Amino acid sequence: MTTPPPVEEVAFKGYDPLLVRRLTRYFQPYQVKMLVSLVLMLVNSAAAVAGPYLVKMAVDSGMEAGSRPDLARTVWIYLAAISVQ
Repeated sequence: MTTPPPVEEVAFKGYDPLLVRRLTRYFQPYQVKMLVSLVLMLVNSAAAVAGPYLVKMAVDSGMEAGSRPDLARTVWIYLAAISVQ
């Protein structure tokens, strides 16, 4: 009976192309769902990052400049970003 390798050796094994190739066969039926999930994660991340930028735009171009249409447009875009998120 052989003893398993120490945990340190297993954790830092590295990239194994044969293992990756074998795992990709299991993911093939879910390829479309994974792609949709990736796109949705990117959209969510973009909406999360847009929030602080839109607040800056509302303060700079809306409040400081005294432009109500710019402020209203920025608020609507911010609300859309929140709803997407």
